[in-house]
Amino acid sequence: MRFTGHVPVAPLFGVGCKNVDPSESYVYQDTFSHLQGKHSLKFGAEIRRYRYNTFEPGPLSGDFTFTDRETSLPGFTSDTGHPVASFILGAVDRGSRSVYTTEPGYRAGLFAFFVQDDFKVTPKLTLNLGLRWEIPFPQKEVLDRESGFDPTAPNPGADNIPGALVFLGHCPTCVHRDSFQDWYFKELGPRIGLAYQFQKNLVFRGGYGISYGPPIENNFGSLNLFGFNSGVSLTRGTSATGFSQDPVIYLTNLASAPLPAAAQVGVPAFTGTLPNRDPASANGQTLDFMPRNGAAQPYVQNWSAGFQYLFPHDVMIQADYVGSKGTRLLNGYFGQWFNQAPSKYMALGDILADDLAADLADPVNGPILASFGVTRLPYPDFENNNYDTSVAAALQPFPQYSGLVNNYPTFGNSTYHSLQLMARKTAPHGLSLIAAYTFSKTLTDTDSALSLSGGQIVQDFYNRRAEKAIASFDFPHVLKLTWIYELPFGRGRKWLNNGGGLDRLVSGWQVTAIQNYSSGHPLVIFDDSLTPGIQMNGIRADLVPGVPQTVATHGLDLANGTQYLNPAAFTDPPLSPINAFPLRPGNSPGFLPHTRGPRHSNEDFGIIKNTHITERTTLQFRADMFNVFNRVGLGDPDTDLADGPGTFGVIFDPAHGGRVIQLALRLNF
Repeated sequence: MRFTGHVPVAPLFGVGCKNVDPSESYVYQDTFSHLQGKHSLKFGAEIRRYRYNTFEPGPLSGDFTFTDRETSLPGFTSDTGHPVASFILGAVDRGSRSVYTTEPGYRAGLFAFFVQDDFKVTPKLTLNLGLRWEIPFPQKEVLDRESGFDPTAPNPGADNIPGALVFLGHCPTCVHRDSFQDWYFKELGPRIGLAYQFQKNLVFRGGYGISYGPPIENNFGSLNLFGFNSGVSLTRGTSATGFSQDPVIYLTNLASAPLPAAAQVGVPAFTGTLPNRDPASANGQTLDFMPRNGAAQPYVQNWSAGFQYLFPHDVMIQADYVGSKGTRLLNGYFGQWFNQAPSKYMALGDILADDLAADLADPVNGPILASFGVTRLPYPDFENNNYDTSVAAALQPFPQYSGLVNNYPTFGNSTYHSLQLMARKTAPHGLSLIAAYTFSKTLTDTDSALSLSGGQIVQDFYNRRAEKAIASFDFPHVLKLTWIYELPFGRGRKWLNNGGGLDRLVSGWQVTAIQNYSSGHPLVIFDDSLTPGIQMNGIRADLVPGVPQTVATHGLDLANGTQYLNPAAFTDPPLSPINAFPLRPGNSPGFLPHTRGPRHSNEDFGIIKNTHITERTTLQFRADMFNVFNRVGLGDPDTDLADGPGTFGVIFDPAHGGRVIQLALRLNF
């Protein structure tokens, strides 16, 4: 039950039906090893099976919203009435009830065959050679209870234009297949490794390999089920009494007064048929589908080359070049916008909201549409039959659908290049440390495999190259120091080593630290208040040439915030005069390449004292100091132009909490 209105009330009571999604995986593997001379050979095969059953029924008992509207005075709906009073009457403003008859069981897996040879060519040279061949199973549902989208099938509800709902199995509207995916046999993954010892203390290592993702993502959530489950929708203003302010239904009859004669009591019964395999039944709605090439899994090529040198006193220095190339990566954002109209039509501006037939006949707008190649309706009955008769809807590739969702959008790419330096010193006593520095760059056009789980604002489905930018997780400079220093006091050490009672006091002391320093977070500049005239994920800002993108900062002003970004460096793209529709995508990249949030610095220190009480008993005292220097740091700035002056580009929060000191005493016996 949900409550809304001018009177503040807790917005939600009750819980929906719990989802139950058991998943299992089975791995069957057999490996044969054989040693022959300088070769260490391995051969093997593997079968993986993934099972994923879902029970995600939604509100089987109903989801009801109560507002002050149903108990307000006519003409004063925003000032009178109370949602709790409407609830007491059982007067529902809007709601729904799910009808859940199909609990799908998804199945996927793969065959894999591999061979590997560790070849000791010479005492100084070792080669690691391997090849893995994976054959993913096309994703299936155990009883063929899946639906999808066929861009070539005629749609009888839209004058047979291409694009219709289809089903697995062998019915008249079925595709006569047991999977929407095709078999894919090209997942070959070579592995090459090399190690060469130039000198006693100098070693070169390098390698290259291709790795494929497992087909687990094929089984994620209740997908491709349109036509198998349904629901009863209760829409505001559709009361059977004919009076729009009346409740859409009453939960029960009233004991103290009669209801209007035509009032609906209880949720109406579901009158449809399930499964509904009408190829036009999804028209006007958003339809999800599994692409034919969905069995071809994402893959990454990894390569590296580097040297290790061992200096005296157990000091080792390592320098590596490490790179990777991701191909066919999942792009959850663009998967949601498969039915986006081409962005060139954004230039139509306010015309996008007009009725298409009216504008085609208009002496002013008709020629404008013709200049964009729009001269007729998408199909003859468009004005009478389409979910939306606007110009924007007509320009969609498949205007009969409000949206199309590709459940396995493998068209993302990425590159990663890095220089990785590492120094390590180990010692039984004294100082031991690891210092690691990485200088890197990650470019990608897909920031997240799943929709809405990253920070990306994507714009143009048809120009995915424009989405290529640094990744949200790109940090060019990262320095990490980890060290522990054992103080040289006490028995067996350099000073105060005479033993006795003093030894218990001065021996066993250690100081340790973990220090992290890195570049700031990448930033994306956007305007959340803009509504594109066509369906889009969002609009990024325009960059103003020649204007510095940051301003000088001097600490954090907790009361008023600290200005970090220069508001004059960013602006909205051109807008239409009436509806303020963006006339093109913003020209800023997915993440700014040179302007970042403030850099990160963090130091954690610890003091440890080990005291031997007896031969088998030790008392340990430790003090851990997190953020030992009590750095406030600066958080990331606001990057939404919609927030306006005084908020956009301002940092309001610190990057770190205050210093925390934790004391502990531990007895080991």
